[in-house]
Amino acid sequence: MTNTDNSTAASSARRPAFRRVLLKASGEALMGAQNYGVDVG
Repeated sequence: MTNTDNSTAASSARRPAFRRVLLKASGEALMGAQNYGVDVG
């Protein structure tokens, strides 16, 4: 095993810093060109 293989194995064995990600999207960004509601198309 080379040094590169060791670092790759170690990085894949580490746990991620966060379990979840929260994405906050504003209602205005979802409206599109409509006056109200969600633009689905």
